Amino acid sequence: GNNFRSDVILNLSAQDNPDGLGVEFTAYGIEDSAWQTYTTPPTFSGEGSYKIHFYSQDKDGNLEETKTIEFSIDKTPPEINVSSPRDNDIYLLNQNGVLADYLCNDYGGSGLQSCLGSVENGGSVNTQYAGENTFRVNAVDNAGNQAAKNILYKVGKSTMSASFSWLFELIANKNAKWNFEIQTLARCTGISSRQSHFDKGYGEP
Repeated sequence: GNNFRSDVILNLSAQDNPDGLGVEFTAYGIEDSAWQTYTTPPTFSGEGSYKIHFYSQDKDGNLEETKTIEFSIDKTPPEINVSSPRDNDIYLLNQNGVLADYLCNDYGGSGLQSCLGSVENGGSVNTQYAGENTFRVNAVDNAGNQAAKNILYKVGKSTMSASFSWLFELIANKNAKWNFEIQTLARCTGISSRQSHFDKGYGEP
């Protein structure tokens, strides 16, 4: 379609038939506004939709049938929102049930052409590789504006390594008293747990 992501310059030209007297003038109107005589190409820079009417008249008074052209200007990239995964989320190695949840919008623009993530929306987020991982979403609107969003999440080598990321933050605060339970998931053997009590940085079994 006639979608643009930059200013639009309207060039109009008219030509009389070979045996005619020549073109007298060309006129144009924007939407329902008054007709204007075309002398120099007008420039349209504001975002939005435009409907331009135009016609020409020759020197013998013959009028051309009115023509119409429509176009839109969209200079704003689409918006991307990612609900899952989120930045700095921590998952277990090969954890199941982590589903991608993202949405692209092109509010008031030319319309969304594509919205593509590392996996399709609702698909399983990759947790097969320990360490820092990247989830990407790319969006393109009908005017060609592009947007991209990268989400960095981490995958721990085991349940223990994932749990310690927040556990050490609790231990570091020596002025607080914490009661918590660490549950370690042993691969293929079930769950074992240990109740601990910390008071001002000193552990008591």
